Amino acid sequence: MEHAETKARFFIEEHPENLGGEPRHQVLARVLNPETCQFLEDHGWGVALAMIEPDEPTARLIKDINQRFPELPVSAWIVVDDKDGYWITKFNVPQTRQKIEEIKAWANNFDLDFEAIGLDLEPPIDVIRGFMTRGLIGLIKARNETNKKYRWQQQSGYSPEEEIKDILNQLKKESITTHSYEMPFPLNIPSLGVLQVEDFDTRVTMVYSTQGLPRFIESRIPTVCLKQGTYPAIGVYSSTGLVPGRSLGLFDESPINRDILEQDINTLSRKAQYRNSDFPQNLWVFALTDVQVARWTEEALEQVKQLKP
Repeated sequence: MEHAETKARFFIEEHPENLGGEPRHQVLARVLNPETCQFLEDHGWGVALAMIEPDEPTARLIKDINQRFPELPVSAWIVVDDKDGYWITKFNVPQTRQKIEEIKAWANNFDLDFEAIGLDLEPPIDVIRGFMTRGLIGLIKARNETNKKYRWQQQSGYSPEEEIKDILNQLKKESITTHSYEMPFPLNIPSLGVLQVEDFDTRVTMVYSTQGLPRFIESRIPTVCLKQGTYPAIGVYSSTGLVPGRSLGLFDESPINRDILEQDINTLSRKAQYRNSDFPQNLWVFALTDVQVARWTEEALEQVKQLKP
């Protein structure tokens, strides 16, 4: 089976809660050092950087990448304050609009070049933490709180989906490309606060091998991704401690490694072959911590090219 050349994009989160007090921009500078940036640019790959601290040092780092590595695309991955849910949900669309405007003004002020704006459509962070720390009981408690907000929206006639569509239409008028990073079923249901919107230029489904779901469900997630025409995001689900993701409680996942990358890429390839579909032309990976992650990705993709149908 011939595979099309895969264009990879790597998420970079590096939330301050895991950085031991070190300034985030210093950590980002180590991750996006010249060696890593050169490797990514040589491959036509890029990064999606979480907009946690749109400050001057971070702007200088992005500006330096724009100037020294002009063929390395950087996407602005939008997140809001934890008190508002962190990821983009049914309950923080006004805050999302405000954050997008803040990022646009910040980018304009420092003359930054972004490939796209990405919205991470997930349940509020408290819902995820409730599930990770207390299991079903925690999920039910958190879900009861989101249900109250959800019912109020339905009764008031307010539609967060319509407001998001309005935001996307405005970005389109400004010739700004948009990405969505979406949860797979059953983690994407409205009652958990997850937005139901498809009006993005590029849609990405998180098909991580470590979702924490029963294996018979996890094994089908890549197929769902391929079937609905979205692109896959692979890698660790999240992680705790001195690693790239958010700290979600008792859920303790190791940082991304070669075995996980190979497993995820091989799984996607097998699912693509089963569906008589070419391997995804676009692939997102969580998370880039150094150039080694990009090299592992290259090696795994090379292995896939050698597979026979």
